[in-house]
Amino acid sequence: MRPDRQHGAGAIEFAVVFLIFAALMTGLFEMTRVYRTKHTLNTATFLAARAGAVNHARTGPIEAELANNMATLYTLGQRDSTGLSQAVARAKTLTALPGIGAELVSPSREIFDRLQRLQWIRRTGEEDYRWQNVIPNDNLKYRPRTLAHFSSDSGSGQINLQDANLLKIRSLWCHRLVVPGLDRLIFQIVNQPAFVSARQLVCSAISGLEQDGIAPGFYLPVAADATVRMQSAIVSDDLP
Repeated sequence: MRPDRQHGAGAIEFAVVFLIFAALMTGLFEMTRVYRTKHTLNTATFLAARAGAVNHARTGPIEAELANNMATLYTLGQRDSTGLSQAVARAKTLTALPGIGAELVSPSREIFDRLQRLQWIRRTGEEDYRWQNVIPNDNLKYRPRTLAHFSSDSGSGQINLQDANLLKIRSLWCHRLVVPGLDRLIFQIVNQPAFVSARQLVCSAISGLEQDGIAPGFYLPVAADATVRMQSAIVSDDLP
């Protein structure tokens, strides 16, 4: 090959190698952000489950605690009271959207119907006692371990009063991709009909949403689960 035919070959090789290197580095940066979101969601989901454990398994305290702890992703370097309040507002805006936030998995309303007892209780945050049907939380060691049959969308089974006092929640969060070009590529791949998931459809629905507190862009789902022992009687207000 004549030397004049090799002019510019080095530049082309450098461009190819540089593009590959840039894709690897930006991909590593994005994966680090996804890992941070996942770690934050794991902690926030556990703290939300603890909030539900002392608040009769009501979804209001669970969702509020989840949003408060996920707000760390939205401070944007503003550590003063104004920045923190704005971050909490952004997180609550996201949890208010359908399918995002905390979901109560167990106990279900059917389990409640099978194991409920009429009890004289004072609910958290209230001053007066009242008679109410609840899944009791006191003296579990000495209560009968009679099994109750139940069925759900995922199947059927048996459960006793002690196991019904395990509060299980599942949370879903949508992580926004920020690397230009790579965000669109990843988003198109995960939305292919061959392997798109129900969780991805939830996050895809907000990718083009224009609403205060929600940044435009492409979103990926991040999920977490938590199980804690109830510290208060379970009421039926928000059971699925």
